[in-house]
Amino acid sequence: MEHELKSCPELFKPIWDNEKTFEIRNNDRLFQTGDTLQLREWTNEKGYTGREKTVSVLHVLSGWGLKDGFVALSISHGLRFINHNFQRNAAINVLRDKIGEILNPGESP
Repeated sequence: MEHELKSCPELFKPIWDNEKTFEIRNNDRLFQTGDTLQLREWTNEKGYTGREKTVSVLHVLSGWGLKDGFVALSISHGLRFINHNFQRNAAINVLRDKIGEILNPGESP
């Protein structure tokens, strides 16, 4: 499920800069692992600033010292998927080279 959420500048900036990997939120939306958060920077003076960032929820934690009704959401900025794609492409290149060696022994790739 996708959730559109306001975020004040002090909490939004570290997410914008890929430094913050969690959100503490009232669980009025029943957040779940796999949800998408569309965080939109908001100020009382200007309303929406135009900056927004979409992140994925990796884990939802409740209890453990959090106020009743609140959760800590572990979030991904997408870097995990970029790394996964890089690893997959590197593996494909190694396999391509090995297949070439088997099919064309003695030829350099």
